[in-house]
Amino acid sequence: MGRRSSKEQLLDAAERVIKRQGMASTTIEAVAAEAGLSKGGLFYHFSSKKDMLMQLIERYERQFKALRQKIHDSLPEGPHRMLKATILASTKHAERASANISNIITLLDDVELREVVRKMKIRLFTEITQGYPHPQKVALALLAADGLWVMDLFAGEVIPEGLENQIVEELLALIDIHVEPKVEGTPCAHDEVVMR
Repeated sequence: MGRRSSKEQLLDAAERVIKRQGMASTTIEAVAAEAGLSKGGLFYHFSSKKDMLMQLIERYERQFKALRQKIHDSLPEGPHRMLKATILASTKHAERASANISNIITLLDDVELREVVRKMKIRLFTEITQGYPHPQKVALALLAADGLWVMDLFAGEVIPEGLENQIVEELLALIDIHVEPKVEGTPCAHDEVVMR
């Protein structure tokens, strides 16, 4: 595996600083120091703190989709393969850092950053619910998975890992029982509100 680019190192550093100091206390100087680069080196890649945060959100979406695809490819064929991959990707302990950063950003007063996160979540939600005859059942499964890591975000690991694994397995089993397979070509009930 090749060496990570300076930009990726800066984004990694930004995540570490945000986790350690909180969003409000994170400064460009702190991120540059954490990455071992000059402030000027940081401004070579990002025009502002907001630009850096937007790029963190974009990176999270890329990382999440890559993880979801990797899990999808490892699952057996079945009607709910991508939905299950999404649930599993959402609940992976090791992959939560970036997801938590994107959720922390939503707590900011910055309307523009919150809107970027909102649109990202709408894209991910629409991708997975598209074609299901009853998207509310799919939404229920996605909300349950999101709830597991949101609980971790706000309260640390409240649910022991063994119990969380059992909850995820139960959720995957419920999908097989209660969610009807996708029907290709079926319009999505929420298509018209996706980018509003």
